[in-house]
Amino acid sequence: MPEGDIDTLVRECLSLVLGRPVDADTPLDRRHDADWDSLRHVELIFMLEDRTGMRFTEAESTGLQSVDDIVALIRSRHEA
Repeated sequence: MPEGDIDTLVRECLSLVLGRPVDADTPLDRRHDADWDSLRHVELIFMLEDRTGMRFTEAESTGLQSVDDIVALIRSRHEA
């Protein structure tokens, strides 16, 4: 899966979970976004698991703090 497609997928899922658009030009980090709370984070992880067919460990899930983190993890799994 090309990196751009992964980024688009992550942003689409995050848009659904947050209930607002998350465009490609917006860097998003859950430490600085009050809407991206722990419950929404879990929803995002489940949605990404469903859409990618991957399963994330608890350590991976809690370490994912930004769109870039998520894209990098999914990309690394595709490259492996």
